Amino acid sequence: MTHVDVVYHAGQIQSIKVEGHAGQDEYGKDLACAGISTAVVGIYNMLEVKGFMKDGNLANVESGYSYFEIFNNREDYQIILETLLKILETVEYSYEQYVKINTREV
Repeated sequence: MTHVDVVYHAGQIQSIKVEGHAGQDEYGKDLACAGISTAVVGIYNMLEVKGFMKDGNLANVESGYSYFEIFNNREDYQIILETLLKILETVEYSYEQYVKINTREV
């Protein structure tokens, strides 16, 4: 199962962690995992283009683990991370037994 943890601060996304493998099907046929991976890598690439990491923020993408954390908040970073969350929610809706999203405010 893929677990997504979203932390908000003052109503804005502070971090998103995506961990695990969906396990919906075997490697190469797992549509849930493919959707999650495509979203995470695409968002990482866009954040890199926008200078997210150069602004002192964290972004790490590995097999089975991804983490994004905002220290220097900008509106465009929020929009990009909100887009990632919306895509992940869409995957969760279609594959709810393989993806679980948890949110909390700090």
